[in-house]
Amino acid sequence: MKSKRKVETAIVDSLKSAEAFMDWCESNGHRVSRILIAYETDGAKARYIDTIMVEKDPVLIRKIARDYGLGVGELYRILVEEGFLEFSESSGRYELGPMYKDEDGFLVREDMAFGGAKVLRFTRYTRRARLEIHTLLTERGIEPVMDREEGRT
Repeated sequence: MKSKRKVETAIVDSLKSAEAFMDWCESNGHRVSRILIAYETDGAKARYIDTIMVEKDPVLIRKIARDYGLGVGELYRILVEEGFLEFSESSGRYELGPMYKDEDGFLVREDMAFGGAKVLRFTRYTRRARLEIHTLLTERGIEPVMDREEGRT
């Protein structure tokens, strides 16, 4: 059985243009991240996208921020401005914004107990969320550090 990654690559390779790919996805009821189109358009594959696709485990926001050379607070501010996240006063943490509230598979919550009674909740971002964050950041002209090092800005 082919992996999802190989199937997506085969579909992109078999179509002549990004528009044809979008049309195919819409006609077959698939939701497509805008980043998949950008991935193949210039002939050079971005290393950061490859990294996201290989890493299966959800990551903390600080890793994503570090990948872009941003501070955690700065990344949160951008994601709130873009509507990806919003701060919940009642819970005291960031939640998915209105456009993404009904999306499944973006966040993974983990509770960790420290000592006896102290429990901390961590939010990790899935591959799917990272692709969306990558799209939002690149649309703002913020490229991953590893792609900048390759001269792909």
